[in-house]
Amino acid sequence: MTKAKKIKRISGLVLATNLIMLLLVTLVATSLYKNSFIETKMANQQLLKLQSKNNAKHATSVAKLFITDLLTNNVDLNLPQAGYLPNKFDLSIADINWNDNTSVISAINNSKYLIIYLGKHNKKHGSNSGIEHHLFKIVVFNQLGQGSQHIEQSLFTSPVPVPVP
Repeated sequence: MTKAKKIKRISGLVLATNLIMLLLVTLVATSLYKNSFIETKMANQQLLKLQSKNNAKHATSVAKLFITDLLTNNVDLNLPQAGYLPNKFDLSIADINWNDNTSVISAINNSKYLIIYLGKHNKKHGSNSGIEHHLFKIVVFNQLGQGSQHIEQSLFTSPVPVPVP
């Protein structure tokens, strides 16, 4: 075998080895890219979830202030108004039209809430036990991203003022 044929054969092996190495590096890089892309999507979902919870907390705080204003201004709690329904309306969460701005109240970042008055009840535990309280259900709706919806419910109580004789 001549020296020229040996060099051609060696350069062919070197070329084949380099191509195989390039293919392996490309596969590893593609795999790393896919993993980082998935991790970025997961982090984004977690961020949306946290933002949704923060918006729901804010809407709940605003709803509690709304209730406090109703009670402070001695509003008749048996009359419905925007964002507020008395107990006589038998309403399930599935029946709430969150796109109707006349029946729900908007807060920040597409958060909306509805307050349902559940009547007067005697508190059975905790502080002020045995004292009559107004009981309200706060339903908060939040939508972030494409189609991700978050609905949260909470209860809020306020002592019924005792009339002074």
